[in-house]
Amino acid sequence: MKSHRIKVAIIGAGISGLLCACELERLRPYSVVLEKEPEVGGHVRSFVEKGYTYDVGLHLFLGGYSYLIPFLKKAAVRMRYIGEGAVFYHEKKFYRLERKISSILKFRLLDFTDRVKILTTANRILKSDIDYFMRYDEEDFASWCEKNLSRKVLENFYAPVVKSVTFLSPEQVSSGLWLQAEKIRIQERENLAVYYPERDVETGGLSVVSKALKWYCERMGSEVWTNNEVKKIVIEDEKVKGIEYIHEGVEDFLEVPFTVFTGPIINLLNLVSEKHFPRDFRERIKNFKYTHVIAIQIGLDRSITDHRVAILMPNKLVTVAAQILPPYGIVAPPGKSLLAGTCITPSILNKTDDEIMDILIEDLKDPFPEIEDHILWTKVLKIKNAIEAQSPGIMSLKLDTNRTPVEGLYLAGNYANNDNWHSTIEGAARSGHNCAKLIEQDAEVLLTR
Repeated sequence: MKSHRIKVAIIGAGISGLLCACELERLRPYSVVLEKEPEVGGHVRSFVEKGYTYDVGLHLFLGGYSYLIPFLKKAAVRMRYIGEGAVFYHEKKFYRLERKISSILKFRLLDFTDRVKILTTANRILKSDIDYFMRYDEEDFASWCEKNLSRKVLENFYAPVVKSVTFLSPEQVSSGLWLQAEKIRIQERENLAVYYPERDVETGGLSVVSKALKWYCERMGSEVWTNNEVKKIVIEDEKVKGIEYIHEGVEDFLEVPFTVFTGPIINLLNLVSEKHFPRDFRERIKNFKYTHVIAIQIGLDRSITDHRVAILMPNKLVTVAAQILPPYGIVAPPGKSLLAGTCITPSILNKTDDEIMDILIEDLKDPFPEIEDHILWTKVLKIKNAIEAQSPGIMSLKLDTNRTPVEGLYLAGNYANNDNWHSTIEGAARSGHNCAKLIEQDAEVLLTR
């Protein structure tokens, strides 16, 4: 490994880490991404088991990802259009919501009065600034929704949307952050257009994205080292000295002036002694919480729904499900369709995979009565630390920069500067981009001393 020329070490080859390396430009030939797993991608990847490829969780790409999707095109990822809008299932009926915000007026799951309220509220949100959203940061969204809209709007409309995006109930989510996210969704008119990567000759599923970004990094001069676990970020005189890491059981040291941490921020203190951070920064890190989610995949011998977009289900254990049909890149075990879904119910998290699947299939028999007769295979994934918990107070907690108090140590992820996006792969990608630009700016000063 050509460690003598490396200037930037990026810890973690998830979306934010890979995008940070891709966007370094002048420093790309002097950068390396270290990933402890055999494959890159973090939560945006696939894995192989018994010869089959499975996605890690349910990830669809929205047209409103105005930074990430154009960048993926540069990395030669072909995105296939699936559909637009969303479908809600409630009391034996399906209700379609189109892409435009004005389509809420035709959304018959809600009373017309409530539809008008939502549209009026959306217009008010569009005119609001960051100070308005910060005012509601400490309030939970359920309380805000009941006061400004109605209980029915909360239960039948916002609850499944909030759960599918944040993996938390509205009672656990910051009003300010959710309203700010609503503004972004309304502004990005393509946000309800859904895409999924087409498979290439070697792989399929989400690994198409992560492997393309790895290829782009390497083509542009960066290095990506897998199976390399960073054990310590070495700091001397409050400056980054380098990193200690393990490769194939052998300890090594890499001297670098710039290090980027991209994992869950609560893990940063496993690599850096608390004494190097001011007390308020330490407490800030410790206050971040993460959500856990159960992702399920069910292979079927036929299509079980005509809907090609996310199906949101109020008052169900499976809060969102989506059917993926060939040739949409997925190479999980053969079948005519793949039904993927998520569940955030804590009470079943500790059950066995078989018990979880039995419970959730029973739940899915309501919208899909024939599902059990067409199952070929099933898969349960328990994803810990899926995303940052967007709890009340999160806006005050999130960093508006990618710097830390330690010179040469940076952060990239939805907890750092991500252009005020909520926790999404778009937000993570933007944070990686912003981090790269900040390092290049600082490098002009630090490397010429």
